[in-house]
Amino acid sequence: MLIKTIQLPLLLIILICFSLSITQTKVANAQETMQWEMQPNESLIELAAMFYPKSAAMQRVFIAKTQQLNQETQMYADANARYPTSTQIVIPTLKSLSVRGTGVKKSKRSSKMSKQLILDEQELTGKKQALDSAIAEKNAHLKVLEDKVNQLKQQLDTLSQITINNQSAGGAPQS
Repeated sequence: MLIKTIQLPLLLIILICFSLSITQTKVANAQETMQWEMQPNESLIELAAMFYPKSAAMQRVFIAKTQQLNQETQMYADANARYPTSTQIVIPTLKSLSVRGTGVKKSKRSSKMSKQLILDEQELTGKKQALDSAIAEKNAHLKVLEDKVNQLKQQLDTLSQITINNQSAGGAPQS
């Protein structure tokens, strides 16, 4: 009887964790997908070209992901197939495809710009370190000057006190 009492709460905890996991997955997927209404006589290839008119690689990625998202509900697995009627499908959001880094090759210009940005960042980091060193040296020099000023101030205070003591003792300041 004791074993059954322990097992029931444990099963409830497992069930709750599992349902939370499913809910989180659905929320994550909902942020990566959206509903789209395919118009009669429209194909996935045309839709992909509409979203990515200048990138054949991204069109292929879009089509593959759309087919994957709709594999359970669609009989139009062929990207060339035309939808005979208005049909709701699930498509990936543009953001989800761009963030994912789906293996689309970067152009040479993009790679060159990335390398240049890295070099610029390294150069700026070097300049910042040099400036930080110069500031540290200046601060150290200012600290030395501040100490000298404080010493001179103490000496001046001491001389002023001696002068006041001499005057109050009745004597004229000695030169």
